Amino acid sequence: MVESLRSKKELVFFLFGAPLSLAVLYARTTASVLRFPSDPGYLYVQNAVDSGVNSLLIGDPYYHLAARLLAWLTSFFPLVTQAVVLATLVHLVWAACATIIARVCWLETRSRAVGAVAGLLLVTAPHASESTLGNVGNVKWPLLTTLLVVCASAVSVQNAKWPTFGLMMFTGFTNPLTFLCLFSLGLLARRRVESRVLALRLSGACLVTLLLQLMKVGFSSASDGHSTKVVKPWEGMGLFWWSGLLGPIFLTFALFLAAVVLRFKKQSLSDFGVTLGATALLVGVVSYQMGGIADRYFVAPMTLATLAVMVAIVSIHLNVALKRFVWAVGVVLLMIPSVKWFSTGWFMTSGPTWAQEISRTRELCINSRIKRVAIAVSPSGSEILKCSQLIDG
Repeated sequence: MVESLRSKKELVFFLFGAPLSLAVLYARTTASVLRFPSDPGYLYVQNAVDSGVNSLLIGDPYYHLAARLLAWLTSFFPLVTQAVVLATLVHLVWAACATIIARVCWLETRSRAVGAVAGLLLVTAPHASESTLGNVGNVKWPLLTTLLVVCASAVSVQNAKWPTFGLMMFTGFTNPLTFLCLFSLGLLARRRVESRVLALRLSGACLVTLLLQLMKVGFSSASDGHSTKVVKPWEGMGLFWWSGLLGPIFLTFALFLAAVVLRFKKQSLSDFGVTLGATALLVGVVSYQMGGIADRYFVAPMTLATLAVMVAIVSIHLNVALKRFVWAVGVVLLMIPSVKWFSTGWFMTSGPTWAQEISRTRELCINSRIKRVAIAVSPSGSEILKCSQLIDG
């Protein structure tokens, strides 16, 4: 009876949580959901149109399975609807990731409230507004964040072996930084004897995807990262960029300082929270090495660091009233950047809507003898499509 009641509560929680995450994502992208982002533009969908299912193996330069899969699915829809279809599919991935994070944090803290806030932390991530929300090229970041949260949770890994393995493989063939989960799995094997075999198998799966990614992109390119990355702060760099660059560092060191202080008081933070904090710092450092200062590289470390602090607060033995007060203050502080940078930025909204461009160029193709036409994706970028594709699509 108790198990049945618990299952019903979980079902209600997720039936409400997933649509809520999706609603937040649509609210944040009202100005961009009808457009393709400047980068990668229409490229992935065009690859899918030209190569079909074989496009799943096209490098960028590494395997980007999730993005290629979503683009391939989008290619089956009418041309005029493909921008909104692709953005919707990306939103569904984000919502699924938020739901998984909510579930993991619920299991670890035994609090539905913590789980709900944890899931919303991903979909309201302030630094995702610039170029990540609804962008198929950046769908790898919510997947990586989710995998790292799962691997930090002994309960989740032990109770959901095959789903964790599937998430590992799917993310591994989407984001080459998946190897960072080896840190969490190593800690898990060290702390839990009963989980060592499972952690070893997951680590093996992770290493397989890493090896295949390295073979795809080349060892030298993998170590160098983006050749055009910005590594030094520029004059007038605003709060958005400074917070994304330094925020995970400050939050993580505050967490570690709290752990040291509590140790003198014979208390401790949860292993889950400390692992998330250390992982956030690790992801931030590696992301900076690979891509420099870029908004898309802020999403995973900032989300992980915030989750770590939130979980830590829950695990500290405080007076109930004081803990609720700290929680309320924390939620308010989290809302400030999320509200300030809620809607998608110019990178996602600067171009014309895809439907407008399809209508304009289709008419141009019909009324002229040209075989190819340029479709504007942004003020400075365009895609070349065949007129036959426009007329038939």
